[in-house]
Amino acid sequence: MITGDAVESLIEQALSEGAKTCLSKPVSIEEILEIVEEVVPASGMS
Repeated sequence: MITGDAVESLIEQALSEGAKTCLSKPVSIEEILEIVEEVVPASGMS
């Protein structure tokens, strides 16, 4: 989840419903790629 509004209750709800993490804007492409590498199985990447 990426958000521009850091509403703690919404972040907590998203995390409890399956979001892996929350990145607050501005977010770098490196941060996004790091999270993707953590949640996508290596065998699924080509």
